[in-house]
This record gives sequence, structure tokens and C-alpha cells, in this order.
Amino acid sequence: MSRRKKKKKSKLINNILLSVLVLLIGLILVEVYLQISFETQYVRGRVFNFSERLGWENIPDIHKMAYSKYYKDNINYIHNSIGLRDEREFSIEQTNPRILLIGDSFVYGDGIDQADIIGRRLQELLPEYEIITAGTIGYSTTQYLMWYEEALHEYKPEIVVFFVYVNDFAENRQHKAFGFTKPWIYFTPEFDIAEFDNIAEYEKRWGTVSMNMKQEQKGRYFPMFFFDLYQGIKDNINELKTESYEESFLRINQGHIFLEQSLPIPAREDLILEDKLLRHAKEVIEKDGAKFFVAFLPTRVQVDEVYREEVFKRYYNIDQYNFSFPVISKYMKRVMGEAEIPLLDYYHIFIDHKDTSSLFVPDGHLSPDGTKVVDEELHKALIEQGFIE
Repeated sequence: MSRRKKKKKSKLINNILLSVLVLLIGLILVEVYLQISFETQYVRGRVFNFSERLGWENIPDIHKMAYSKYYKDNINYIHNSIGLRDEREFSIEQTNPRILLIGDSFVYGDGIDQADIIGRRLQELLPEYEIITAGTIGYSTTQYLMWYEEALHEYKPEIVVFFVYVNDFAENRQHKAFGFTKPWIYFTPEFDIAEFDNIAEYEKRWGTVSMNMKQEQKGRYFPMFFFDLYQGIKDNINELKTESYEESFLRINQGHIFLEQSLPIPAREDLILEDKLLRHAKEVIEKDGAKFFVAFLPTRVQVDEVYREEVFKRYYNIDQYNFSFPVISKYMKRVMGEAEIPLLDYYHIFIDHKDTSSLFVPDGHLSPDGTKVVDEELHKALIEQGFIE
């Protein structure tokens, strides 16, 4: 090979390497810009870290601010020393009785200010109690139970409320989220869950629920924007491959609007597993001397007719009459009744509200009005159940 050709080849290689380097630097700069410019949208990547047991957990002792288009102002994300979104510290030694609220991003208050999250209005209504709001973005019932067993039970609540959201049904069996591995429930090949009619038979095969949660002991980090982009593309591809509405997980980008796997009905195993998990939670919590209560939150698509029409217009190939929106509520009412677990179902409460749209922020989470309704209705339900006076 002549010297000129070698020089030309070497120059080409250098140009390719330089182009790759420039591209990587460009992607990094875009990532930095997006994280700064859209901090509210991506704040979730800044408020929790990987956890070997729970998948991820809230970072303790942080105070972050992010601009919110909903408030048209900055909002606060403040965590105390145990990672709860609260300015207050809670001592193991207590003076007042406590009510513990456990849930996912709806309880955490994703997208709304610190002062407006679930539990704040309830604290005003029950000044003689300490209301502990324990929410973590992306958690499912599996993680609620583990978090309670491993840490939150130490605060000796008199009442424990699990806020269940419809995506929990499927997420109990998913082993990854946000790029992290997470605890998940699985079925062995010989395990026919339908044969177990009660928790005793269930535990005979499984032992305790917590001992049978598999988890890989490492996590992965993805840049927030590009991971979200990857997930969006992956979800869209999966939609195209899916013919069953029950199994589709449809998103509209600017608001994470879900036509959940639970509409019209999730997999039978997911439904039964949620029932078993909540039964087990009741047993664990009552052994600690506390009372157990379940609050069931609907999606905005389920309860906001105007919003639902917008969703179906965007997905023109979907017939909304294939969906039966109250079916999960009916299922939960039946199985919680059989298990003697008090249930507050917000489905009809939200539908009957004079302005259902006002209960949500654009991304589908609860607005300040929504959390106020949740707290006030929970207060009424706890009185009706005789849990409080």
C-alpha cells in the first residue's frame, strides 16, 4: 500500500473517531440541557437511588426545587432523614398515635408541591394523630409490603393504609423499572394459584411472601432522557405486536396517559396475586397490633370522560366500548370483602365529582384538589370503619 493511501486511510479513521467523539459529547450536552430545562419531568431521577432489597428508595436529606408548568412556579421536593417526602422527622418513640399511608407516585406527590401531597389535609383533620406519608415513585404492592416489614413498622402506626393503583397488578411481577432491577413475584411451573383458596394454603407452598421475592443484586443507570426515549420506542413497538387490548399498555407521551393493562381486565394471575399480597399484608400488619385499610385509586382515563375521549381520538383504532371501566373496582370490592379488609374505592367518588378534570394534573397524577378529596374521603371512611372517632 502506497504512503498516500496509508495516509488517506489514517485520515479517514481519525475523522470517524472524531465524529464519534463529537456525537458523544453532543449527546451528553443534550442530556445536561434536558435535565436542567425539564427538571420537573425528570425530577424522579434525582430523588431516588438503587436499593438492593427494594429496587430503589428515596434519597434521604434532600431539598430540590423544580419549575412546574402546572403551578407556573418552582415546587419543592424535600426528604427527611429516612427518605420520606416530609420536612418533619419522626422518632421511633412516639407521643401521638400514627396513621401510615404507603403508596407509589400518587402518594409521593409526583408533579405537585410538598404542601399539597396526600396526607397534608388529613393531618389538618386529625391534629391528634401523626400522619406519615410514605410514597415512592414507581412502587407496587410488593414493595409497599417489603418497605413496611423492613423499616416502616418500627414507627408503630395504629392504622396502615395501602394506596393501590391499577398498574400495581402487573408491576408486582415485573423485575425491572427505571433501569433498575426490582423485587418481583413469580409463579413456579407447577404452581397453580387457583387451587389456593386462603392464605394458609398459599403460605404452605410459598412460606412468607417476602422470602419468595426474587431480585438481581445490581442496578443499572441510564441517562434519564435517553432511557425514557428508549422505553417509549420499546413500548410503541410492543403495542404494534399486541392484538389484545387487555395486554396493551398505551401511552401518550406528554402525560403518561395509560389505558392500563387492567382495562378491561388484567391477567387472571395478576388479579389473584394482588389479592394474596393484600391478605398477607393484613396478616403482617395486624400481628403488629395495627389496623389495615386499602384505598383504591382509579386512573384519569377511567373517570374523566372528556379526557378519555381525547385519548381515544388519538388512538383511532381503539373502540372504547371494548373497555369495562368499573370491572376492577367490582373485583376489588368482592375480594377485599371476602378477606375482611376495609376498602375505600375512589372510582365513583371521582366520577361523581362536580369537576373530575380538576382532580388531576396534566401527567395524570393527582392535583392539589385531587389529594384534598382523597384525604377528606379517607377521613370519612376511617370514621365509618370505627378506626378513628
